[in-house]
Order: sequence, then C-alpha cells, then structure tokens
Amino acid sequence: MSSSFHGRIASRIRNRPFDRDVAILGLIGGFCLLPLRFVLSHLFAETLPIVIILASAIYLLAYRNATGRGEGGIGHALPTIPRPATRFMPAFTFGTVAVMILLATLQGTRSPAFYAFGAVGGTLVLSQIFFGADDDVVPGLVLLQILVLGATIRFAALFTTAGFVGIDIWTHLSKLAVDLKETGSLEAMRDHASRGAKYYASPLYHLLVVSASLFGGLALESALHLTVGVGLLGVLLLVYETANRAVPARWALAATALFAFSDHAIKWSIHLIPTSLGLLFFLAGFYYFVRVLQGRGVRDVALLVFFIVALTLSHQVSAFIMLVTIGTAAVVQYVVTSDFLYPDVRARDLSGLFVFQVGLLTLVWSVTPYKGGTFTTVMLEKLRTTLVESAGLFNLQSTPTSGGAAIGRNTTLVDRLIPYIDVLGFMLLLGITFIGCLYALRSERTTLARLLLIFVSAIMIAFALFLPIMGVGLFLPGRWFAFMFLPMAALGALGLGFIARNLNPTAVTAVLLLLALAYPAGMLVSTDATIDSPVFDHDQPRFSYTEPELEAVSHFDRVIDEDRPVYTDLPYAEVYRRTEANPRATMMAVNPNTSATPDDLVIYREYQTQGAPIVDVGQHSALYPVDQHDVCGPERSTLYDNGQVTMCYGDDPDAVPDDGGDGSDGGDGSDGGDGSDGGDGSDGGDGSDGGDGSDSGEGSSSVDDAQRVEQSDGASEFESFTTTAAVTAHGDWTTLDRLLRVNGSLAADGRS
Repeated sequence: MSSSFHGRIASRIRNRPFDRDVAILGLIGGFCLLPLRFVLSHLFAETLPIVIILASAIYLLAYRNATGRGEGGIGHALPTIPRPATRFMPAFTFGTVAVMILLATLQGTRSPAFYAFGAVGGTLVLSQIFFGADDDVVPGLVLLQILVLGATIRFAALFTTAGFVGIDIWTHLSKLAVDLKETGSLEAMRDHASRGAKYYASPLYHLLVVSASLFGGLALESALHLTVGVGLLGVLLLVYETANRAVPARWALAATALFAFSDHAIKWSIHLIPTSLGLLFFLAGFYYFVRVLQGRGVRDVALLVFFIVALTLSHQVSAFIMLVTIGTAAVVQYVVTSDFLYPDVRARDLSGLFVFQVGLLTLVWSVTPYKGGTFTTVMLEKLRTTLVESAGLFNLQSTPTSGGAAIGRNTTLVDRLIPYIDVLGFMLLLGITFIGCLYALRSERTTLARLLLIFVSAIMIAFALFLPIMGVGLFLPGRWFAFMFLPMAALGALGLGFIARNLNPTAVTAVLLLLALAYPAGMLVSTDATIDSPVFDHDQPRFSYTEPELEAVSHFDRVIDEDRPVYTDLPYAEVYRRTEANPRATMMAVNPNTSATPDDLVIYREYQTQGAPIVDVGQHSALYPVDQHDVCGPERSTLYDNGQVTMCYGDDPDAVPDDGGDGSDGGDGSDGGDGSDGGDGSDGGDGSDGGDGSDSGEGSSSVDDAQRVEQSDGASEFESFTTTAAVTAHGDWTTLDRLLRVNGSLAADGRS
C-alpha cells in the first residue's frame, strides 16, 4: 500500500505542469517586487520586476495556445522574409562590415557611426535567423556572418588603440610577460610582490603569449592578438555546437549570435587578460561537458579534464566558475532526476570530475603565493570576514541608480537614459532566458543538458546579481556575466523557439523584431562593450589612451624621480603605476567648491576636460571634469607639455584641501558600497590590484593622500573603477555604476 501511495504521489508530481505554475508564480512575484524600487535605489530594482512580469505573461500566452492546439514542440510558424531578400541579406551584412572597416581606418577609432553600422549588421544576422525560410537559413553562411561581424567589432578596437585597451593588461604584458621573456623564468612573477605573485602557479596566459612571440618572431602584443584574440573568436563555433545539443540548428544560430554580440563577450575580447583566456577555456570545456552529459566516450572526458587543468593554470575565478558548473550538475542530477520529478532523464555520474577539480584547485591554490600567505588561506579568511562583517540583506556592494551624470554638468534626458541603455541588452537576454527555463521545466521536453543549463544559469545569476545584494562581493560578480551568457543564450534560444511556434504570430513577430533591433544596438553601445571608445564619452570613462598620453608616460622618469608620487585621474594613473613609470601614481583630489586640486605634482590631459575622468572629490571617487587652469594654472610651474598632456608642480592657493569629514559635499558615502568586488584582488584576476597598498601608500603627505594612494593601488580589474559619487539633476549624491552591472567600487579592506 505504501508503494502504491508513493507511486500515486510521484505520478501526480510528474504530471503537474511545473512550467505553468512557475510562470504564474513569476507573474505574481514580479508584481510584488514592483514596490521594491521605492525601498532600494538600484537599477535592477526597477527593471527586474518588469522583465519577470513580461516574460511570465508571454510564456503563459504561448502555453495557452500550445495547450489548446496540442503543440508542445519547437518549430517555426512565422511569416518569412521573401526568398530573394533572404539571399541578398548576407551580402548586405558583408557590405556593412566593409563600411565598418572603412570607418575605423579613416577615423582611427570605433566611433558612434561604427557602432551604428555594427548594430545594423547584428540586426541583419538576427533577422535572417528569426524570419528566414527553413531552406534559406544556411548554418554555415550565418556562422560566417557572425564570425566576420564579431571579428570586425573586436579587432577594430585592438588595431585602432595606442598601447592596450584596459588596465590590467599593462601589468600582464608590459611587466610580467616582458620579465618572463627576458629572464626565461617564472621566478620573475613570484618576485613581483603584490602584482603578479599569484600567477606564479597559474602562468599559462603569460607562457602562451611569450611562446607565441618567440616562435613567431612577433611582438608580445601581436602574439596576444593571434592567440587569445583569435581563439576567442574561433571558440564561437563551439558555442554553436554547444547550443545545437540543446536546441535545433536555427535556434542554435540565434544563441551563437546572442552570445557573440553580448557586451561582456566583446569586453573580454578587447581587454585581453587571463580572464579572457579563462573564458576561452570555459567555453570549450562547457562544450565537452555537455557531450559528457549526453553519454559520449572517453575522449570527451579526457578533453574536459584537459580544459579543467588549463583553467586551473590560467585564472582563479574562471576555474572556480567551472567548479561551480560541475558541482551544480553533480547535485542536480541526483536531486532532480528522481522518481518524483524527471525519472526519464538519464543521469551521469559526475562525482569523479567534481572531486578531481576540487583536489586540483586545492593543490594549486595551496602553493599559490598571495599577500604574504597562500591563495587558499587568504581567500578563506576573506570569505570569513565578508560573511561576518559585510553580509546582510541589501548591504549593497554597489548601487546602480536610475540616473546621474558627471559632477559639474547638468543632467540631461540622455544622462537619465544611459543606465537603462546600458542594461537593455542584458534585460532582453534575461527575459528570453526566463522563458526558456519555463519551457524546459516540463518533463517531456527536458534533457539532462537542458536541466544543466537551467540550474547553472540560476546559480551564476545568484553569484552575479544576488550575492552582492547580500553584501558578498568576494567572488567578483562582474566576472561571471560573460561566462553565464553561454547557458543564458542557449536557454533564450530555446524560449524563442517555443514562442515562435505557439504565440500569436503578430505578437511573436513584434517580440522577435524588438529583439533583432534592440539587442545588438543595446549591447554594442553599453559601457562594457565600448571601454576603448565610449559612445557617451562624458558619462562613460575611457580605458584606452592616445599616443601623446603614452608618450608622456615614457618620458616621466626623465622629468621626475619615480619615488615622488604624481597625481592624475583614473584610469590614467594606473598606466604610470603598472608600467612602473611612477609606482606611486595616485588618483588626483579635486576641491568640489573651486575645482582646483591641492596636490603639488599633477598631470593634466585634455581628456580631463573633454571626457569622464575619475578623481577624488571629497573622499568619493567621481566623474568630475576639470579645466586645465584648475590643474595646471599659471601659479604652477610646467615641467612637461606635449600638447595633450601637461605635467606641472606647485601649490594652488585656491585649492583648499577638502577635509571630506562630514560628507556635506557628497553625502556620507553610504551609497558607494565597500567595493569588495574588485579592490582586494580576490577576483582571481591579474594580481595587479596592489593588495594592501604597501608599494605606494607610505610617505604620503597626509592621511587623505595615503587613503587616495591606497584607493588607486587597490583598484583591481578595470571594471572596479566605479563612479561612486555622481550628481543627479536635483543635485543629490547618488551612486552611479555603469562600468559593470553589479560590482564594487574600490576596495574591501578598509578603503573608502
């Protein structure tokens, strides 16, 4: 009798329409979360409830139609583009690419016109996928368009930029790789103090670049582009193969395009650091992991093990993300594939892989030098400290707001729209991902691979979005986006296939048109995709430099002793520090009342007036444009001037040091978070964060100077530079974080 009762319960649970139930709960939950915007000043508090409501409503409409007609599969029953037009669209795409190349060559940068044509190209590709007839959608031709357009978007940034794009790469290539190439020994990394010690045990990135340089007779920069840069482009083919194991070919093409045109995938393809190599290995490893789940042979297991080892020897955070992926799958298959839920899904024993990676990471991290100890011990202590002192509901590491502009500039409508434009592409992807998750919850539709996509996406979203809300930024949530875009894109394509067949043709055509038009445009102009040349250059900091700016760096040691700290804006100060032109280069302070700086030895560049420089305003890092006479006025002596960059020395009588004590000029800073996402180097990034600031903090002229030195020295990966004090149209101080979806500002251990 007990067995019979158990069987009836199991049968009832299996026959329960979980997808419909979760969609209804999502609809209700979304409406319940709408008032959150009045409690929490966070951009996601405004946008997430709306995305959940719309995705749930769309799924319920499609579910009703599918139930009524008895259709549950994935098909394509939309109006299609006429065949002659479909056949000409690839030519239009390649013509768009040609115009983009011409623009980048003539203008010497990725300009707004370049991004506009890139968005047009992305729309053409997605339109072919969404609306092309079955016989006219040729996977090979569509993939070629994705690769060519993706290559143009990425390599235009690399080839039109003087020096490197980003911040950390200056440490990796100009110091660590150069030292490795000259000495032929990894000891150079171990002796690199806080900037490269942890790469002593994970040197694959540097070894790869240096080896390619030596064997090919190439400069380190060219070797990097031909290895990591080209590799990240070629691995898009594995993204297609991965998605094709969960969805039909048409929607696998959609997943590939969604991933290739995403902002974080572009970011790590132009800011080529160990995170980029980690992403490459993760994408390849994820493909073989899906093959293992589908019962493939020993070769697939061996290749998966190879990529696990490669990740461990390349980048700490990337290796941890793969560990979370395998661990999630190992737990899911035992919990979900039960008699109650998905008895027909064939499980695979993944415990061996999980134990292997845990053991490997424990071994490698236990011998990785980091901040006077080992990486394992330091990170465990930081985790304990974070959980005890920082964790708590709504203890935000950063709080992106719904508006804001650089201090000293009136807020316009465009300024208020920029944060929404910044997250537009991500929200569209998140919405269709939710639809795909709902579809795959039905037992007759799911597979182990689809279940993996669902739960891995959920766990990654928790690390990237919700742990920071709980005050836990130790795992560098900003690094997770590019990795989680892979399962999200596959699930999103699955959801698109479902609504394409079952939703009202007029409604689904509107949805797909919106996605085809808004997704490429939103992603290509976001802060993360345009770090070399922002579209909104007064609101988005630029992380690339001009020839005169780099020339000034190379001439610095001829003008000033490197032991004397120099003050300038971020991220420009980081180039001086990481190239060791001036290891004590520090963020410049600005008096918010006079716009003058109290620092004595300062560097002015035209970007400080024309762009979005980050400076210290009342002990808050902020976007604050200044004029040349405020920095290098007639009361100071000019030591160097090349037309764009001026180095000067002296005291400005108008620059009364700002005590920053009561925060009256900028609030109490409570909205800026503690920045634990990037400042302490716990992200497993390049180790160039400077850790404790010991290499530049001492000897400053005041406590404020020492604090600013530590802020600058503690700024880890380039996305850690958030503008934690921006002024809205009403003059209120709010937090503005558009350099990353959710990440910390400067530092975790005691830094402001």
